[in-house]
Amino acid sequence: MTNVSEDMKRATGVQKRPGSTSWHWGIKAPSDLKHLYAGQWAHRCSLETADLRLANSRATALRAEWVKRFDQQREAKEASQRPLPSVKLSPALIKEACDLMYARMLESDESQRLEGLSAQQMENQALALGIEKAKLRDANASGSSTPVDNVLPAWLRWLHWEVSEADPLYRVLVRELVKTRLKARRRTYERLRLTHRANPNSLVHAALSKICRHVWTGMERSSL
Repeated sequence: MTNVSEDMKRATGVQKRPGSTSWHWGIKAPSDLKHLYAGQWAHRCSLETADLRLANSRATALRAEWVKRFDQQREAKEASQRPLPSVKLSPALIKEACDLMYARMLESDESQRLEGLSAQQMENQALALGIEKAKLRDANASGSSTPVDNVLPAWLRWLHWEVSEADPLYRVLVRELVKTRLKARRRTYERLRLTHRANPNSLVHAALSKICRHVWTGMERSSL
């Protein structure tokens, strides 16, 4: 197929990245929703085509999807300001909360990865990641809530839940969220390792190796 001339007008958010023949697309987080995202971008991805006409079509569909998502997030924000309904925990509700946290953490980490981290930035993050991994592993073993103490209130508001600490399953919820955060971290850096393993001599690969040592060392002792 003959590629459409790059003189064709690009759809909003469509751009080329250095070293890539494919078109990419991104959408920045709206100013009123920035607190929900790890960086300035809500989402960035490859459109997996060098044909601008096809790229524009895919970008238009993605933009519509994300505009709808932003509207839903604004509705959730408004709902969070209303009195929260009291929720009695059940195994099904705990699983729902963990699934949502896992998906959101991976989405946030993927957004950061696509923004592009230098080897030095990865090096700088390695120690913090190692500390977080150790805390999560220890919390998973002991049942401690420390790694999620600051996250849990906001997360419950996002779910539009009011959960009493006296609920018989409250500690189960906390423990499962600790395990979920640990699982998400493990998944994120495995994906990063696979992405960069093709060039074992690169600085990025070296930095990732350091991160992976922090994240994976002792992981087999964790009971996920």
